[in-house]
Amino acid sequence: MCRVSQPHVLIVSYWFPPAVGAAAERMVAFAQYLAELDWRVSVLCAEHGPPTVLDGVSIYPVADPLKKDGPAFADYDPRISPPAWKSFARRFIFPDRFVKWRKAAETHLAEKREQIDADIVLASFPPASVAMLGVAAAKLLNIPLVLDYRDRWLGEGGYAPESPKQRAKHEALERDCVRAASGITTVSENMARAMIAEHGLDQQRVAVVANGYFPEADERDEASADIDNRIEAEAASAENATVPTASTTSEPKALTIAHVGTVIARNHPDRFFNLLQRTRETSSDALNNIRFDFVGNLSRDYLSSLNLGNTVTTTGLVDRATARTAMRDANALLLLVGDYVGHWGHNAKLFEYVQTGHPILCIETTPESNDGQLLRQFVPDRSFFADFNDPSQLVDAINALQAYLQARPTAALELGAGFRAYSRREQTETLATFMASLLKDRSP
Repeated sequence: MCRVSQPHVLIVSYWFPPAVGAAAERMVAFAQYLAELDWRVSVLCAEHGPPTVLDGVSIYPVADPLKKDGPAFADYDPRISPPAWKSFARRFIFPDRFVKWRKAAETHLAEKREQIDADIVLASFPPASVAMLGVAAAKLLNIPLVLDYRDRWLGEGGYAPESPKQRAKHEALERDCVRAASGITTVSENMARAMIAEHGLDQQRVAVVANGYFPEADERDEASADIDNRIEAEAASAENATVPTASTTSEPKALTIAHVGTVIARNHPDRFFNLLQRTRETSSDALNNIRFDFVGNLSRDYLSSLNLGNTVTTTGLVDRATARTAMRDANALLLLVGDYVGHWGHNAKLFEYVQTGHPILCIETTPESNDGQLLRQFVPDRSFFADFNDPSQLVDAINALQAYLQARPTAALELGAGFRAYSRREQTETLATFMASLLKDRSP
């Protein structure tokens, strides 16, 4: 029976700070804001270093026997094949390489059962091993399970089995995990609708808890402020920044359009570079004095092989403070929206981009992309769009962006309640309400 006055949730996730990335940020937001909403919170996660300290949150890190040392994100270079051990794991270890960590975590949970006397389990997928761990935890503690879908099980965000037999095993495992769950959360309406249709779920069992943004740093607990370091000094600097134009300098400086964050294949960086090459061929001067800065894990060797000259630069992997400085100092920001993300979720960086007040150049596969819709809704005046396959659209978008910068309005940035609904605080409130409803249904 749940303790109605202060329900206790066990969050199960492989990723949790000090791990970096969108998955870790989603989980730490849930932990922090659920605690602020007067939930007791325990977290069972992989060990990535000294655990983050959060008020009201008990963290139980478990070492991963198969964890490989190295950077959080390898430099993006599609010419390099994945390591042999990854190919082996995909073919012969089911469901994934995290299976040994899952077994270690199950043992740890059994040992800490008296301490982790939770009312409900929230397990975040991927990986599949975490979904299995969530099922095991709910069974051990005899409590309901909420299965959190950050990605689809099969496809670019999840698994792409090479054989029909492996695919069938994954399909069966997903069905078992969904059947064991009392509730499902997803990051988008499209994903929620797909889950309802594919698994025959009652709509009341499914809730959308989108990936969003952290509120301003002065509203957040200092223990997790390193995740979003938006401070007044940066805001003042951004307000005082000017954009050089032909009227102020005899030799205009390059217009800097920055892509800040992880470079991933499913957002089609290769198609973007091909678009730049085609644009140079069809409009030789269209990219003069335009520089695309990739602030993140884009390989310098790979970039050199593309022969794009000074049109594209890369910093390689940098820390968060450096990335935020680059985001602040750019004239505009670049958002790449591939088919998968455009349909099933959102780019986490979109919300940070919007908060800077900078114009955003969005290259998308379809005008109906989730990110494109949000930009058109919240900042239509400073959002500029082009298709990955159309150089003329890119030229038109850059020209419109330059015109905007030359006549940039000086009014303060105003983001309404619709945008604030995507704050991680408000999204966590949605999660809390959903879990409370499941506990209420379970109460005698």
